[in-house]
Amino acid sequence: MADLSAAIRRHLNRADDLSNPSHVRGRACEDAVEQIFRSVPGCKTKRNALDYYHSSEIDLIVSNERRQDGLRLLPKYFLVECKHYTEPISSMIVRDFRAKIQDRNCKLGVLVAANGVSGGKSSERRSAYHAATCALNQKIEILLLTRDDLTELRSSADVVNLLHDRRMELKSTTTFPYPRRPPRNRR
Repeated sequence: MADLSAAIRRHLNRADDLSNPSHVRGRACEDAVEQIFRSVPGCKTKRNALDYYHSSEIDLIVSNERRQDGLRLLPKYFLVECKHYTEPISSMIVRDFRAKIQDRNCKLGVLVAANGVSGGKSSERRSAYHAATCALNQKIEILLLTRDDLTELRSSADVVNLLHDRRMELKSTTTFPYPRRPPRNRR
């Protein structure tokens, strides 16, 4: 479905445009990710969900009917957090997301980090990967998607395959998959 990839690129181009204010760029990334999940049969989304106390917000909550042609291997409900930062995200963000998943009594979250998890010094990288392992030890799965992953999606079947593959990688390696290539620097 060419429409999905074109729409993703359109949203991500808006997110990459540094002349846009950060809240506009963040919203554009969320728009892309929401469109991706809504393309999957049996998935519905709720955007910018605040907890009862208004102390914690989640970018997307996905309701998953677990249809045969959809995300049948993922839970009925899961959370999605988008971080369209120009740098890789830190272990602190991974730990904060784990807490949000746990606080909402979910078992799975999808963390969309445009440029992956912390790099630079190898100890920084290991700490972000370690945070994912610690979450898994607490029975919370966090799947990592990058901007490059999003731009490769062409159809809802691609979305399903990517998420099912990432979950299998998480179960086999106990952490995020290592990047296939270094993240690109954005402008």
